[in-house]
Amino acid sequence: MALPWLFAWLPGTLEEMTVEQLAWTLLALLAASTFGNMYYLGSKIDSKFDHLSARIDGVVMQVAELRGEMGELQGEMAMLRGEMAALRGEMAELRGEMAMLRNSFETHVHDPHAHN
Repeated sequence: MALPWLFAWLPGTLEEMTVEQLAWTLLALLAASTFGNMYYLGSKIDSKFDHLSARIDGVVMQVAELRGEMGELQGEMAMLRGEMAALRGEMAELRGEMAMLRNSFETHVHDPHAHN
C-alpha cells in the first residue's frame, strides 16, 4: 500500500475492519479531499478576483481620463462657439457695409450727377 501511515490509526488490516470503520475512513478521505479542493479553488478564485479587480481599476482610470479629455473638448467647443458668434457679427457688419456700397453704387449708376 502506498500510504500505510494513512491507516495507522485503524486497528488491524483493511480486511479486519468493520463496515462502519471503512465507511468512516471513506468519509474522512472524501472530507479531506473536498477541503483540499475547496482550498485550491478558493485560492484560484482569489487570484482571479485580484486580477479582475486590477483590470476594473484600470478601466475606471481610463474612464476618468476620458471624462477629463471630454471636459477639455467641451471647453474648446464653447470657445469655438464664441468665436463663431463673433464671426457672425462681423459678417453681419460686412453685409451691412456691402448693402450701403451697393445702394451708393446704384445711386451713382442711375444718377451720375447726384453727388456733384
